[in-house]
Amino acid sequence: MIPMVKGGERFFLKIFERNSIFSADLWVFDTYPGDEFKGIPIRINHLSATAPSFGELIAAYKRMGFKVLHPYHKYPKWFLDNAFEEKVNMYYRGMRT
Repeated sequence: MIPMVKGGERFFLKIFERNSIFSADLWVFDTYPGDEFKGIPIRINHLSATAPSFGELIAAYKRMGFKVLHPYHKYPKWFLDNAFEEKVNMYYRGMRT
């Protein structure tokens, strides 16, 4: 998961490499009212992208106005407390079955 920001809102890219093509899905962490550290991940379907290289894929999102944040060296506590990556991965596991 690559953290990004646009307009003060946090987004996350889930990137895959399939058959020498890089593809990414954009996710947003939808917070509960009044609690920025509780919420659910939501996939933004119309902002998925593919490119022949990782650099070109990231460049496509930068052209859309997203800024890539310095990748985390470890996941932040709220990421772990909400099992954010596990919830996102469950979505993809469900697609394979």
